[in-house]
Amino acid sequence: MRVRDKRHLAVVARLPSIISGKKPVEVCHIRYGDPRYGKPQTGIGEKPDDKWVLPLTPEEHRLSKAAQHAHNERAWWAGHKIDPLAVCEKLYAVWQKAASPLEAEQQMESIILRVWAFRM
Repeated sequence: MRVRDKRHLAVVARLPSIISGKKPVEVCHIRYGDPRYGKPQTGIGEKPDDKWVLPLTPEEHRLSKAAQHAHNERAWWAGHKIDPLAVCEKLYAVWQKAASPLEAEQQMESIILRVWAFRM
C-alpha cells in the first residue's frame, strides 16, 4: 500500500526547484527503483510513496522537451548530476524530525539550495 503524506508534499511544494532554484514548483515523484535506498520500481499508473518527491518547475517536470517526463528518468537526473533518491531521503528525514512545518521548510530549503549550488 502506498504511503501518503499530504503535509510533506505541501512543504516540498513551497521549496525552490532543485534544478534551477526557481519558484513556483510542482511536486515531482521519483518513479524508478533502487535497492540501495529500499525503493521499489513504480508500475504503470502507480505513484511511489510520498517520501520520494522533489520540487521542479512545471517546465522542468513536464511541460518542455527537456522535462523529466520527456526522458528516461534515471538518465535525466544523472545528466543534472543529482542523486534524487539521496536528496529525497534527506528531505523526508528532516520532515520527520522537525518540530514544525516551518522549521522543516527552512531546513529542507537549505538542502535544496546546497544541491542546486553544488551543480553550478
